[in-house]
Amino acid sequence: MIQEPYTKIYNDIFEDNNLTSYELCIYMILCKFANNETGKCYPSLKTLSEMANVSKPKIIKSLKKLEEQGHIKKENRKDKNGAKTSNIYTIVAYQKANEQKKINEKLQDTKETAQNRQQENGNKKSVRATNSNAKLTNNKYNTIYNNTPYYRKNKRVILTEWNENINEEDLKASEDDVKNIKNKLKNMCSTRSDST
Repeated sequence: MIQEPYTKIYNDIFEDNNLTSYELCIYMILCKFANNETGKCYPSLKTLSEMANVSKPKIIKSLKKLEEQGHIKKENRKDKNGAKTSNIYTIVAYQKANEQKKINEKLQDTKETAQNRQQENGNKKSVRATNSNAKLTNNKYNTIYNNTPYYRKNKRVILTEWNENINEEDLKASEDDVKNIKNKLKNMCSTRSDST
C-alpha cells in the first residue's frame, strides 16, 4: 500500500475533553503509522517515545488512557520464537469508518441491483403491453375477417389485400363500419376474380 504524504485524523478525538496534550500527540503519531484500510499499526514504545519526545512511562500511561477512552485497541504481539515484540494498535475511528464504508457500498450495490431489476421489469412490462396491444388489434382484425364470406373461402388473399387496400380509419369498427368494410372486401374479391 502506498504511504500517503499526510496523516488522517478523525475529529472525534478532538471532541474528547478528557484527553491531555500528551495523549493527543501519541494518538496522532499512531495515526501516522496506521494503515488507512484496517487502522492497525505497530510502532515500538521506543519509536513513540522518540517522536513525541516523551519518556516511555508517559507513553505507556497515555496509551492506557487512549484505550480506556475507546480511541484505540491494543493487542499483544509475539515474534516467531514466541518472544514479545511491539504491540498492535488499532485506531477505532479508522475501523468504524471502514465498516461504515463497507455498509454504504453494500447499500449502494443493493440500490443499484434494485434499480436494474426495476428497469428490467419496466422493459418486460412495456414488451408485454405492446404484445397485448397487438393481440387486441389482431382480435379486432379477426372479428372483421371472420365476418366476411370471402375470408372463409380464401384466407391468404384477404390477408395480403387487407394490408394493401384498407387504411387505419377502417379499423375503427362500428356496426356501420363493419358493413362498409365487408362491401370493400366484396369489391376487392370481385375485382380480383375479374382479373384472374
